[in-house]
Amino acid sequence: MLFSQDVRKSATLPKVQSADYLLLFKQKTEIDYWVKSNAFPSPLQELSICCWFTLEADVVYPLTYTTMTDGVLNHVNFGIINERIMFRMSLPVYSKKRVIHGWTKQPGVWHSACVTWESADGVIALYTDGTLKKRETGFHNGSTILSGGTLVIGQVQGSFGGDFDVIQAFKGSLAGVAIYDRAITAAEVTTYNKSCKLNTGNLFKWSDIGLGQLHRETLDMIQPATCP
Repeated sequence: MLFSQDVRKSATLPKVQSADYLLLFKQKTEIDYWVKSNAFPSPLQELSICCWFTLEADVVYPLTYTTMTDGVLNHVNFGIINERIMFRMSLPVYSKKRVIHGWTKQPGVWHSACVTWESADGVIALYTDGTLKKRETGFHNGSTILSGGTLVIGQVQGSFGGDFDVIQAFKGSLAGVAIYDRAITAAEVTTYNKSCKLNTGNLFKWSDIGLGQLHRETLDMIQPATCP
């Protein structure tokens, strides 16, 4: 265990030196999450998100990123809904999402998922367990993900940095979250799928967890991680 069971509601985390730990979300609750402000310091025209997780509920969101434009919420959501990977980007003017079939839900079984996006041609690619499942163009081509937003792990942001919905809260284990400011290659996804402990990602890597704020009621950080 990385911190005392007495810590509740909000905690500044110790600096983590490696990615060999997991976040265990025991129950669906609006209180359990990790948050970091100004998570993306520069605007993005490419993005990749990868994570390892176990499926313990039908609707879960490993992470969301939000910004505000003239009072309008822009968001990037990465979720798992009824055994399908869902990636949605709501940027100024319009919203789009892509969904692919993932797995049959088996509590306690680890999986990996990655999504990559490039603005130039709107190229989006979705991978499950290291295998490319969908690749297409025209997804938010020409768009930019704004800087200065809030990154939340474990919840969907209904407003900027808050307004969480318990139905969509994460339940299960989460590890190895990696975020890049570029579209990683299929070979890099293959490498990522070999272990949850590689600690990659130039925008966010799993050992960066100490840079944010953890809010918890039933959530625990456990080491070593039990994922592959």
